[in-house]
Amino acid sequence: MKAKGLIIRNFLKRATLEDLFIKGRGDAHQNKEVFYKSEVTGKFEGPYFLCPTQDYLELMYEWTKGMVYVLDFTDTREDSLKFGLRLKEATSDDVINRNDELKVGLLYYMRVGSEDVQGPYYLAHNTDIEQLSRDLKDKLVYTISKFQNFKLLEPEKIAS
Repeated sequence: MKAKGLIIRNFLKRATLEDLFIKGRGDAHQNKEVFYKSEVTGKFEGPYFLCPTQDYLELMYEWTKGMVYVLDFTDTREDSLKFGLRLKEATSDDVINRNDELKVGLLYYMRVGSEDVQGPYYLAHNTDIEQLSRDLKDKLVYTISKFQNFKLLEPEKIAS
């Protein structure tokens, strides 16, 4: 059975070093979702997920060229791009790695009601695995779909 998906309003912003690297330098944030903006076409791609073994020089090159974006949950930056983020029902493969360990740092949402979601939340070392398993079974956990269309949404008119 194909997992049901949802689309939620979200924002993309240019990544900062702190968004990408622990303390702004060193190892990349594990399972951090990033999006790339093509230098050639200007189109977005992703999500991609960082890992501690990420090629530092390549990521720094892409960052300096303004190609790396992350989700912006604050909606306070003027340069944030509003778009519809596609979510999918999570499976155990989405949250557990090949070593049967949680994908620590992975972003997820929880469905409440028929079409509403809360979040984002992040998997952590202290995440209750039994509760997470129940929520997965009940189809309440959503993760970012790898199929994004990056349809930018029009900024809402702000009354002055």
